[in-house]
Amino acid sequence: MLALSSTNNFTLYVPPTDMSKSFDSLSGIIISELDSIPSDGNVYIFVNKLRNKIKLLHWQSGGGYTLL
Repeated sequence: MLALSSTNNFTLYVPPTDMSKSFDSLSGIIISELDSIPSDGNVYIFVNKLRNKIKLLHWQSGGGYTLL
């Protein structure tokens, strides 16, 4: 379960994202295009072309990725 709060840092990936991408593909975007480390504790936000779907990717220590 992902618990979001004001203590989380959020990073929005602005270009449209294919919503069929898995956490591995989204992690690749974070590394190659955002020049960040997916396990840094940030919540990464991805949206589709129509801006009507959203995916959040967050690394939880000891538990792995949470993808919503």
